[in-house]
Amino acid sequence: MTISQSLSLTFFDDANSERLLRELQQLSGDAAVVYGTSPLGVVSANVRKATQLQPSPATRELVRRRLCEVRDDIEQSFSLRLGDPEEPQFLRYDVGDYFVAHQDGNTPLIRDASHSRRVSVVVFVNAQSDDAHDDTYSGGSLLLYGTFPDRSAVEAIPGLLVAFRSETTHEVTPLTRGRRFTIVTWFSSREEVVAEDAPSQAARPLSPRDLATLPRIIDFIRSIGIEVEEGLMHRRTLVPGVDVQRGGLLVEASRLSMPADLLHEAAHIALTPSSRRHLVDGTMDGTPAEELSAIAWTWAAATVLELDPEDVFHQDVISGNGPTLLENFRARRFVGVPMLQHLGLTIDERHASERGVAPYPHMLRWLRD
Repeated sequence: MTISQSLSLTFFDDANSERLLRELQQLSGDAAVVYGTSPLGVVSANVRKATQLQPSPATRELVRRRLCEVRDDIEQSFSLRLGDPEEPQFLRYDVGDYFVAHQDGNTPLIRDASHSRRVSVVVFVNAQSDDAHDDTYSGGSLLLYGTFPDRSAVEAIPGLLVAFRSETTHEVTPLTRGRRFTIVTWFSSREEVVAEDAPSQAARPLSPRDLATLPRIIDFIRSIGIEVEEGLMHRRTLVPGVDVQRGGLLVEASRLSMPADLLHEAAHIALTPSSRRHLVDGTMDGTPAEELSAIAWTWAAATVLELDPEDVFHQDVISGNGPTLLENFRARRFVGVPMLQHLGLTIDERHASERGVAPYPHMLRWLRD
């Protein structure tokens, strides 16, 4: 029998595993999504049926830090140089829940952003057992496939981390009793991450003017209902110094290129449907129409804040198209406004007088329903 390579190690001791289990048991959540057809993921119960939980920031930080601590062990096991882990997902499987056989990345069958994943990680929070006990579950086996039809079930031990190559076919069988709690995340190749992010990583020291502008931008974003935290980042991002986490922003000022870069990331969050906004996490690869509407939203926000337009659409943003966009917006050749108008966020010049309101870049409201 040939089963794909995997690594097992202790991620949490018994005390931390118990504490985490008690926290997750108290949480409600939202249906976990699958990727491939939308950058935000879609609920597809015929593929994956589970609940994604949102534990406390302290717990998320503890898990992220521990993942970075064990990265060297994972690198040595798989002979890879890995970047930072993706934002971990905290999952609950109830009776009848499952995840069909699938691959996480590093395969031609996957054509979205997850193709760069090299190692998948699962951390078991509670134990699998045939004995009826409140804190255990039955069914819900993690199966790793080798050469078809060979497969191997991983023993679920609280606090155990299991890592395997992301191209490994694997599944979670239907749960038959209890509730199954796990943490999952993925590592990409460090070289690939650096290569993909290199154009956006050349952050410069912020000027005194930038340092004065940054708090105003953060206050504005918070005022419209988007959370902003200031602290250290634990993964590479497309925009230096800005990370999208669970529908909010994490800002590390020392890594920023320009403070106004926060606005474009905030725009993507603001234009996500309200029911899905809290699930937005990591790099957002929207459709062309979504990107254009985010650009228009950014210009409107910059207008309210009276920012220097050259600080908003500079050379390093929008794949180097900042100067072209700046020329068009200064000439009032606004792109992306029809989508904002469709969402009820603004009115173009042609229709504003009929409604008796100020036209774009004035915004009627900032967040999508």
